[in-house]
Amino acid sequence: MPIFTSQRSDSASGPVLSVIGEIDMSVAAEFADALHRVIDDARSPAYVDLTGVTFFDSSGISALCAARRHAEYSNVVLVVHPSRQVRSTVEIVGLADMLFHGPAPAGAAAGSEVSR
Repeated sequence: MPIFTSQRSDSASGPVLSVIGEIDMSVAAEFADALHRVIDDARSPAYVDLTGVTFFDSSGISALCAARRHAEYSNVVLVVHPSRQVRSTVEIVGLADMLFHGPAPAGAAAGSEVSR
């Protein structure tokens, strides 16, 4: 079973969900639930720090796409700060422009990138 942890914190800018480890089918539902909770608690924006994610498959992409739709429905800007592995996986399927935009979440790892 993959190692997966998520932690929610609140910054002056909004709620931040920080995820560490591997996101695959065995933890996708837990990941999706955590994403929905942070969106539900946000006025806008909601930040997702994935800089600690070391493996990310299609089930993670599906959870992010569902979270994006939920955020749009809730009028919340979803700002995702990806690790290299997350970015590579999402770019392969051509969804980087849809899923990544905006500034880095407060407290995100220094030196990581977010596309705009």
